[in-house]
Amino acid sequence: MLKNKKDFHFSGDDPSRFGLKIGKGRDGSEMKKKLLTTAVKVIPELFPALSPVMLSVSRIVTGKPFELFVFSDAAPKAYCMGNSSEEATVLVSSGLIERFGPQEMAFVLGHELGHALFSHNSYPTPDEADGPLETLRILALWRAREITADRAGLAATGDTGAAFRAMMKIASGLSDKFIRFDVIAFLDQVKDLEKAGPSSSFFLSTHPFITARIRALLWFQMSEPWYRIKHIRGNPTLTKEQLERKIQKEIK
Repeated sequence: MLKNKKDFHFSGDDPSRFGLKIGKGRDGSEMKKKLLTTAVKVIPELFPALSPVMLSVSRIVTGKPFELFVFSDAAPKAYCMGNSSEEATVLVSSGLIERFGPQEMAFVLGHELGHALFSHNSYPTPDEADGPLETLRILALWRAREITADRAGLAATGDTGAAFRAMMKIASGLSDKFIRFDVIAFLDQVKDLEKAGPSSSFFLSTHPFITARIRALLWFQMSEPWYRIKHIRGNPTLTKEQLERKIQKEIK
């Protein structure tokens, strides 16, 4: 399982920074019953190619087995239920299964397990907000938690390129057949965003823009925490404090 969890945890991923409190999380028992009737549980007999990926990811991220269900949806989607490594259940769409290779799938599963490992499902939800200002604070917290989950996904895949391909596929909805994975060219969108100015839609989003998430992972790999995690010799480009400031500015 992930060692030194604090090295993976994004400092902005903290409810107290937004004046918010952690709850108990939602009871997923009813959803679990629904899954058993509307989705297919991944087991080796039915999904021989996917089961080894599950095993590898569970060993790296949580150290515990988890349940995975596939539901019918053409769009690439993934969700996580549960608020700890012991009770994690991941849902992925059929569209995601069809588009993603094993290492890309590992990133997605690691990301979703990261939500359970860091108890993200105990965070307040936007529909629980007491007014518009609290809604904005909750949405900012949700965007911050995605940075932590992306780091868990990176650890799960062990392949930076796979992590970036997964994000680009989710953003575009396309498969390998239609997209060339040029991360530098994709990140040129940032320049267009900067020229266009701030977007009100960003502040109402639960996720940072994909370009911001990719940049955050690139910076993470240049930082003290990643060097420590991977036992890399030499001097990292960014201290942990510099890393977190850059990301906070990127997703604020």
